Amino acid sequence: MSVVARYISRMFFVRLAVVLFAVVGFGLMFDLIENAESVLRAAGSRRWPVLDYSLLRLPVILAEMLPLVTLVAAI
Repeated sequence: MSVVARYISRMFFVRLAVVLFAVVGFGLMFDLIENAESVLRAAGSRRWPVLDYSLLRLPVILAEMLPLVTLVAAI
């Protein structure tokens, strides 16, 4: 692999990571704002219901946002 190819690959993956972190963070935040009341109501005796909900929703939000984030990182 040439130096230029490594440079472009590294630049793409760094941008992908930064944009993915930001977009997924905003998506998770908006999802929590929308569903926080029902999550807390259904929590029962669990200690950290919002954290549990966030960890369970994270793969779904990540899968939804990954194509858009890849496009933005490539631009």
